[in-house]
Amino acid sequence: MAHHFADASWKSHEFLEGPYMRVPKEIGCALMASAIVSPIVSMMDKAMVQPITGVGPFLGRMKDAGKVMVLNPRSFFGGLSFRLTSFVYFGTFAVANLSEAALDFYKVKDDGKRKQVKVSAASAANISLLAWRDSVFARKYSGIASAVRPKKAPMRTVSMFALRDFFTMAATFYGAPLAANYLIKEHDWNHDAAELSMALAVPVVSQLATAPIHIHAMDYYNRSLVSTSER
Repeated sequence: MAHHFADASWKSHEFLEGPYMRVPKEIGCALMASAIVSPIVSMMDKAMVQPITGVGPFLGRMKDAGKVMVLNPRSFFGGLSFRLTSFVYFGTFAVANLSEAALDFYKVKDDGKRKQVKVSAASAANISLLAWRDSVFARKYSGIASAVRPKKAPMRTVSMFALRDFFTMAATFYGAPLAANYLIKEHDWNHDAAELSMALAVPVVSQLATAPIHIHAMDYYNRSLVSTSER
């Protein structure tokens, strides 16, 4: 039986590959997915932080980042924003893939339990890595003098980041499969093409929905003493 990309069902895997064959493939897939998703996400995340500090409008910063990526790729791909974002997504995808491989190895057949384990593991990795990355981003791009920067992110900021990540995880592990199934059933898409395209596209599109949460979290970090009516 063919192996379907990102298919959590044990029936599709049949447990044919051992860990020595499976693990390198899963890590390679995580690295490839991170390389595809990270450029646009890193541009959007950086662009969402900078307008809050008066650096420039969101679309203008996206345009500038796009120019840098095309005209000066060494600077873009070697920059802090891309490197941190790549690490976050590689870690998240790797944990998700390896958890699925472990479920196959231990012959866990219940689809509900498989999804619960996979989503829990990936969410824990993603939220932890993003908390670390965003704390670096906040200090790097906040525009606040080092003498007056908060020593650590306020709880409200951390909570907003967690809420943002919750929606991102829901889009990645529940929204993407639903979208893929819709394309397969309603538009007769190839199974692998639908799953791969939605697994890459949905996390990027979800950034548009989580952007206001992200901006509010960063704004509170920068201006924690400002009232709600003044934001």
